[in-house]
Amino acid sequence: MEVRPPNAAALMPTASHIDPAIFRRSLTGFASNNFAKFLRSKWGQETADAALMRYNVGTSRHWQNAGATVFWQVDVSGKVRTGKVMLYDLDTGKRNGPDPDTFVRP
Repeated sequence: MEVRPPNAAALMPTASHIDPAIFRRSLTGFASNNFAKFLRSKWGQETADAALMRYNVGTSRHWQNAGATVFWQVDVSGKVRTGKVMLYDLDTGKRNGPDPDTFVRP
């Protein structure tokens, strides 16, 4: 009896993605996002918002509207894989918050 290796394609896990609607909704609400407000205070609204959109930075409600920021990870096909949620100090722009390793998972 010949033993054959399993089909490699059958062993590949299916990639999971964040719902695009969740991603799009997060790309608003910069008025309540501490990181966005800090950047706007330094660079002006137009420049800051352009940078936030270019780098897929969104707003999260993770800590009950505390001004949290989500940094989305988008793959080469444009699918959103995950997002890292962090809280920033409004005045200094430095990270702070109860849990520095909070992620949005599909």
